[in-house]
Amino acid sequence: MNTSRWPSRSGPALPLVTAEHLAAIRLARLPGVGPRRLRALLDHRTPIDAVSVILDGSPGSEPWSEWVPHLRADLAKHSDDALREQLGESGVILRGEPTYPAALAADHEAPAVLFYRGDLDALRTRRVAVIGTRHCTERGRAIAVDVGRTLAGGGVSVVSGLALGIDAAAHRGVMAAREEGASGRPVAIVASGLDVVYPRANGGLWKVVAESGLIITESPPGTAPDRFRFPLRNRLIAALGELVLVVESRIQGGSMITVDEALKRDVPVMAVPGPVDLPVSAGTNQLLRDGAHVMAEVGDVLVALGLHAVVPTIRDRRPAPDDRDRDVLAVFRDVGPLTFDMVVDRMRARSTNLVGATMTDCALSLGRLEAQGWIITEGGWFELLPAPSD
Repeated sequence: MNTSRWPSRSGPALPLVTAEHLAAIRLARLPGVGPRRLRALLDHRTPIDAVSVILDGSPGSEPWSEWVPHLRADLAKHSDDALREQLGESGVILRGEPTYPAALAADHEAPAVLFYRGDLDALRTRRVAVIGTRHCTERGRAIAVDVGRTLAGGGVSVVSGLALGIDAAAHRGVMAAREEGASGRPVAIVASGLDVVYPRANGGLWKVVAESGLIITESPPGTAPDRFRFPLRNRLIAALGELVLVVESRIQGGSMITVDEALKRDVPVMAVPGPVDLPVSAGTNQLLRDGAHVMAEVGDVLVALGLHAVVPTIRDRRPAPDDRDRDVLAVFRDVGPLTFDMVVDRMRARSTNLVGATMTDCALSLGRLEAQGWIITEGGWFELLPAPSD
């Protein structure tokens, strides 16, 4: 059986998986069970008792009689050892157990069963949900990276859906901050089973998030990322965030579903304003018009949590310019974009001799600086680039 498992890693012992946990797995993957029916089934029973009630046809089991053949087939086909093997390094938590996340325990739609991989302590700290469209702009992606980096630098866990676009960018920002010694953790809520990586393009990110933070799902092992599971997943993102930040979003979509779930739970919503002519800013601008908090700068998110903004230490990996190129960079200080002629004129005005002031020397320096990431040129104008954010 190929379940695309990650390789084993050294560290804490594997999570304890009890007979109750195994019974819960069998119940969670019954066809059509859904979160609500599973909660109803386990509200007043242990998983083992629920399995017995269904199989024995005891009074009150009639609503679930359709599950009898499926449950019997599962018991015949999959042994307890096979279930443990499928779980691998993942753990199972039942609502009511001490390790069940406190942030979810009192939620009116708390899952009866959770599956996790990683460190549950990532939820025992301050948390912000960072969400947005999969089809984001480069601007939105850069903002999400900066938000993730800044929050992690402030010791805040970043909760997201591990989707393409804004979600992935926010978690990459967290990982960049952790490389610099930050304590904030990535927390991902996914719609599929933990052995079904989706989207595949984020396979590497799944691995590092699980190793550095936590991945949670209410979908049992082997569950495909069916479309209906994503709105269900979004309610958990909203429930786990002390605040929900929307970086970019269209008027409709998963981000707006998460916002609705946050508002139902009185979780504050913050949004990043964007250009009025871009569809990916239409949703965030509408949220701001309707009263959401505005993120004018990255530190606003920490301030909203009552924390002080922390400026992370960022290593600039660009090659250091030589003396000649450093003189060219100096002419851009405290000014906006410059044309080539302006650069030459400024170089000649600054130079005490003719070295470095010729047009050829300036052109060569500008070419090197652009290749090294110090400046950018567009439409005949040269502009100084800030230090990269990752």
